[in-house]
Amino acid sequence: NRMVFKAAKSIDPIQDYGKTINSYDTIEDIGMVIPHANKEGCEAWSDQRVHSGFMRAYYQIEEQAIADLKDVLNIHPKHTVVGTAHSLGSAILRVMRLDAVYKGLFENREAPALYTYGAHRMGNQKFCNALIDYLPNITRVVNGVDLVARLPLPIIGYRHETKQQYIGKR
Repeated sequence: NRMVFKAAKSIDPIQDYGKTINSYDTIEDIGMVIPHANKEGCEAWSDQRVHSGFMRAYYQIEEQAIADLKDVLNIHPKHTVVGTAHSLGSAILRVMRLDAVYKGLFENREAPALYTYGAHRMGNQKFCNALIDYLPNITRVVNGVDLVARLPLPIIGYRHETKQQYIGKR
């Protein structure tokens, strides 16, 4: 049995940019930050870094997304959770699912499967290692001519957590 979970709120990255950032979330406009710095449970994230814009987008839906996921997991305790998203949504999905694992939502459950499309590089190698360790069922699909999936550049520390599967020309 598989179950699909869909987050209820959409984000307009232009209109909603930075609206719900709290004082403890000191974020630079460019570069990577420690996810959940100075929040309870941040120790699991201590050596990981994620692009600040992706974290900003996740913070906007974090509370509601985690609450919705808890509800779904309680209603369907024996189902496998499958997440799918495109571009910015795939960045938010990866952070959310890792956050949910760290918060114990998948304790005694099969790790969720993630299918991403046009996913950016979004964090450092330690973040990618955590995704591989805690979410081993990630499939990344990329259009061969999509430049977005090649950004941000690895020369400044960004990595993909898993190899990509190409569709279309490379």
